[in-house]
Amino acid sequence: QIGIENQAFDLVLSGSLFQMGNLLIEPLVEKVHSLAPGAYPVRLNVSQVIGAVFLGMEAAGVAYAGIFETLKQNYRQLIP
Repeated sequence: QIGIENQAFDLVLSGSLFQMGNLLIEPLVEKVHSLAPGAYPVRLNVSQVIGAVFLGMEAAGVAYAGIFETLKQNYRQLIP
């Protein structure tokens, strides 16, 4: 729908379902690769709330480039 099937991109996997291991991940990645061979599966290593923070900052017109590591570190200190 967004026209990235011919591009390389991260396919971000998150949530407790993906803790089951390859039982769920392999069929999902195979299907995505059949439609978008440049998809690179990565597991999310921070809370999904980080993405929501970036979306809010973008909507507010706040530049957030370069603060990901700081935000990730501060989040982990607050919520281990």
